[in-house]
Amino acid sequence: MKIIIFIITFILLCNCSTNVFLGKYSDNWNNLFNWSLNRTPIYTDNVFIDQFVTFENYSSIVNQLHLNKGAYLYLYNSSLKISNYLIFNNTVAILYIRYSSLVVGNNITVNGIFIINNSIVHNHHISVNQNSGVVIFGNVTVQSNLLINDFAHLNIQSHSYLNMVGYNLTIIDQGYLSLDTLYSNYSIITCYYCHFYGVFFFVEFTSPITNPVNITFVTFTATHSTFSFKYIWSKYLVSFFTYHNHLIVQLQNKPTITI
Repeated sequence: MKIIIFIITFILLCNCSTNVFLGKYSDNWNNLFNWSLNRTPIYTDNVFIDQFVTFENYSSIVNQLHLNKGAYLYLYNSSLKISNYLIFNNTVAILYIRYSSLVVGNNITVNGIFIINNSIVHNHHISVNQNSGVVIFGNVTVQSNLLINDFAHLNIQSHSYLNMVGYNLTIIDQGYLSLDTLYSNYSIITCYYCHFYGVFFFVEFTSPITNPVNITFVTFTATHSTFSFKYIWSKYLVSFFTYHNHLIVQLQNKPTITI
């Protein structure tokens, strides 16, 4: 019995097919005629996409997902489970998840743009590589470690919240952190360990500010977190101060000098 179970398991792990989205009839993931195998992807498929694909009000399980050059996968109100790897194979590849759940059984490697909007991402580790980007809209929980490196870009949009409780947020090797149009005393990032080494830090407001604005990084292990901002770009006066387990970045209008 043990031998039979082993053989069945081996077959399930190794007997995977390649299913390529051709888009002959529409941009709908759920149209079986859009796929090279003439069926929608199943749990043993390694899926390849190189064009715009909509994934709405649907649930699916695949083995691997590869987003190649030109890919734009839009998940809305859906659930997608990737049993193995999610790989952005090109910087011109986009994954936009909105009001959805993305579960990845192994690592996520981003060489493109990963847009998250009011969603939950479960996986082992998210690595955002050279000149790539993660864009956060709305309230987002990432249940994994998030690494931004080598001129990659983490962008937090207006009224957004990135929750990393229990996990590491690390930005190294001249990674970028940018914050857009934030408002007073608005918590941006919550992480168990926050590590920012030599980070390029950008702040931009689309409308004038009248009172000091506080951008708060909440870390539950302040003694084990590091903040080192290599370069700060802002139209405002920027100051840093700490309060318990908070790092607060305060911005004020620059004074007008009259001669």
